[in-house]
Amino acid sequence: MRTGWIWLALGLAPASSWAVTSAELEQAVQAYDRLSSIQDPIRAGMRGDAAALARWPDDSPQQVTARVRELGRLRAVLDTAPQGLGPEQALTRDLLLERMDTATEGARFDEERIPFQSGEGFYTLPESTAATTPIRDEADARAWLARLETIPAYYAIEVANMRRGIATRFTQPRITVETAVKTVGGLAAEDPEKSALLLPYARTGNGLTPKRVGELRQEALAAIRDAVRPAQRALLEFFSKEYLPKARPGLGMRTVPDGEAYYRYLVRFHTTTRMSPDEVYTLGEREVARIRSEMDAIRREAAFQGT
Repeated sequence: MRTGWIWLALGLAPASSWAVTSAELEQAVQAYDRLSSIQDPIRAGMRGDAAALARWPDDSPQQVTARVRELGRLRAVLDTAPQGLGPEQALTRDLLLERMDTATEGARFDEERIPFQSGEGFYTLPESTAATTPIRDEADARAWLARLETIPAYYAIEVANMRRGIATRFTQPRITVETAVKTVGGLAAEDPEKSALLLPYARTGNGLTPKRVGELRQEALAAIRDAVRPAQRALLEFFSKEYLPKARPGLGMRTVPDGEAYYRYLVRFHTTTRMSPDEVYTLGEREVARIRSEMDAIRREAAFQGT
């Protein structure tokens, strides 16, 4: 979720003394969708948002603060007694409230301090995005080139976030950082001609001649060589010399400051339940035992003697 559009134009001023109607619910859903599109320009671009095709996610503290503030304003519209809503509309309202509450709760943990995990992260997003980005016309080509040229700025935001994580001891464990070092090192050392960032030029539309595609590809190649590779080399140095020595000693998220509360939040986020981590673990053990018992019963019934 990101800011960048005007709430007043949508008529979404905070309210607490009236009931939300079906028209207001529809308006709130549209506003939430726009906010989500600003937060995730990659998905927004895939859904047809032309302006999003030139942007990367912006997880700077200023943007995160702004989106939480706007979520609060939007929630104030929905957090009233429903009026004239059918069963499906009421369910939509409740689901939207749940999503906003979860996002707001997560914001207090400043998750942006850890923008990567084992095997992937912000530094692999450009390559994975390239794999699903077609260039159908000149506008698509200019948008992709803009993305390539702004990769250093995108990295800079995430490095600032990670430095905040180092300062607050909210970091990934060493084994995860070592994987990141290996991944980023591989990207930085790759021949630009073999870069996955050139994949969009293999999927071009009829709006571009082969000659023009070749010219655009050369522009992209120059951006990879002159902007992207230096940024990746700088990122590799940051991970190796600055982040790795400060990696958290323990594997579990519970080992970071406020980690117990954050772990409970992650369980809620990924399971969409109110169960505690211990309750989820107990349920898992019980389900494994149940499934194994059923498997054993079928095995005996079938007289199966294998393993």
